[in-house]
Amino acid sequence: TKTVLAGSTVAVYSADVLANDEKIDVETIKYTLNKDISTAISSASLYLGSTLVATTSSSDIVGAFITFDNLDDLIIGTDSSELELRLTTNNYGKDKVLTTVYSDVKVTNIDVTKAKWVDSGDSITKINSDDNTVVLTPNSKIFSVVPAVVTPSVSTSLSSSTTPVLQ
Repeated sequence: TKTVLAGSTVAVYSADVLANDEKIDVETIKYTLNKDISTAISSASLYLGSTLVATTSSSDIVGAFITFDNLDDLIIGTDSSELELRLTTNNYGKDKVLTTVYSDVKVTNIDVTKAKWVDSGDSITKINSDDNTVVLTPNSKIFSVVPAVVTPSVSTSLSSSTTPVLQ
């Protein structure tokens, strides 16, 4: 299990994707998680290889669903690429407390709901491995979202003859 600290960005899902016949232009992709962690997530980012394709705001993270819509730059090619989902968790602190620790969270489904063939321009109603439209080899990482805890401690004690000076 991967531990995700509040206020951090981490990859939680990746899949090797490969279009079988011709390149596919994906316009809408939806991830489903096994739990609703929407209150802990501030945004989600989608990468193809090392290229940032899209970032969603918290309004696109509803319940256990993360939706990337109106994508312009997600082209699945005929060469294998890694499609990666990264989550940015909310910062917590004095005025905002993480009251729930979310454990054993994982992506359970990836659904491409709107796409078209790049060369022909024809719409594709559904992309999946079953009809050989695209090869999708998922790698969902189980993760937990926990608050970051800072515990102050004294590393050096002052003697009674030492006067502390703030600089």
